[in-house]
Amino acid sequence: MIVVTSTSLPDKAVKSAIGNVTGISATAASTDRGFRKAEKEALADIMRQGIQIGANAIIDLKMTTGSYEEQGSKWVVSKVVYYGTAVRV
Repeated sequence: MIVVTSTSLPDKAVKSAIGNVTGISATAASTDRGFRKAEKEALADIMRQGIQIGANAIIDLKMTTGSYEEQGSKWVVSKVVYYGTAVRV
């Protein structure tokens, strides 16, 4: 699976755009270590989704986070979300 932040791939032509894909972390991160784990989970999730719909690449990859207070505590935690366009090259 090729994953890039650009809208095109060097030395490859996009044959077809399949659709938008999103990857969300299962981990709610409250530390740097947890955030890195959440990033990896979200990236693995978006690649898994791309493969399931027949893509062999994801272009225009973007990342965002959402923060919220953990219920029952004063911890603020973050979820990582990746989104992009699944394509065939």
